[in-house]
Amino acid sequence: ILESMGSTGVIRPEFRKGLAELRLRLGVREEDTKELFLEAVEEKFIPMVEWINSEMERTQLSQKQLSERRGKDMGEDVFQSGKSAEGTLGLGAEVNIMGDIINLVDFYTENDIAEEKEVGTKEVEGEEVPVFETSYPITAIGCGALDQEMAEYLYRQFVVGAFTAQGDQAGRYEGARAAFGGILGLTSEKMEDINDNIGSAVYDNFVSRSMASKGALDQQDMMFLANIQTKLGLSTEQGEKLLLQSQKKVLSEEINAIMDDSTPEKLKAFREKCNVMGMDLAEDVGISSHRLVRMFESEITPALKSGEITAENSEYLTEIQESLNMNPDECETVFEN
Repeated sequence: ILESMGSTGVIRPEFRKGLAELRLRLGVREEDTKELFLEAVEEKFIPMVEWINSEMERTQLSQKQLSERRGKDMGEDVFQSGKSAEGTLGLGAEVNIMGDIINLVDFYTENDIAEEKEVGTKEVEGEEVPVFETSYPITAIGCGALDQEMAEYLYRQFVVGAFTAQGDQAGRYEGARAAFGGILGLTSEKMEDINDNIGSAVYDNFVSRSMASKGALDQQDMMFLANIQTKLGLSTEQGEKLLLQSQKKVLSEEINAIMDDSTPEKLKAFREKCNVMGMDLAEDVGISSHRLVRMFESEITPALKSGEITAENSEYLTEIQESLNMNPDECETVFEN
C-alpha cells in the first residue's frame, strides 16, 4: 500500500485494481485490508500534519510562545525573520500554509479515506430517507499529531485565509473548509462556534465602520454582508443574528455617549434612527426601562417648559412615547415626579 502511494501519497486508480487482486491472492479479509490501509495512511498523514503545525507555530508564535509550547529554548534562527514571528492572531494574520492544508485535504479526499455513515432518517415528500454524515477515521487530534487547542487555531486561521482570498482560490478554500475541520478532528459544533466567532468580529468591524460613516446600513452594505455570510458558511439565521448583535453593540455605545451629554435633539435623532432600522430600543438595543424613562424625561422637559407640549397639544408627547415603545403608565410616573 505504501509503495502504491508513491511520493504524492495518493493511490492512483490503476494501482487500486492491482491492490484488490493482491488481496484476493493473499486471502486477506476485507476488514483487515481496511485496517492495513488506514495504518499506511496514518504513516503518510502524521508528517503532513506535523509540518503544517510546525510552520504555523514558526510563523505565528513569538519566540517565547514557541519555547513555552515546545518546552525548550528556541533559538532566533527558527523564525523566518531570524528574530521573532511576525504574524498576528487577528483577522489580518498572514498564513503561508494554505497550500499545504489543501494538499492534506486532497490527500484525504483522493484516497477516499472519509466515510459516509447513516445517522438517521428524515421525511422528504412523505417518504423516509436516510441521513448521512461524513466521518473521518483518522484525524490529527486522534493520532496525536495535534492537541485540541492547536487544531482549533489551525482551523480558525484557515477560515480567515479563505475569507481574505480572492477569485477561484477563495472558492477552493471555502469548499475545503468543512473537510479540513473534520480531518483535524473537530466536531461540527466546534467548527460552527469558530465560524460564529470569526463572523462576529467581521460583522462588528464592518457594521461599526459603515454606521459611523453613513448612520445606517444601505442596500450595498447588506449585499456585502450576504457575501460575508456565504464566505464564512453561515446560515441565514446566523447572519441575521450576527447583524443584530453588531447593530446592538454600535447603538448601545452610541446611547451611552449621548446620555453622558444628552440634548433633546440628540435623543430624538437616536430614537428615530432606531425606528428607521426597525430596532426596538428595549428588546433589540437592550436599553433598560430606567434609561428609557430618563430619555423620555430628558426630551419632554424642555418641550414642556417652552410650551411646545400642552394639554391641548400632546401629539408630540405621544410620538415620543410610541417611538420609545414605552408603556403609558411609565410615562405618567414622569409627570407625577
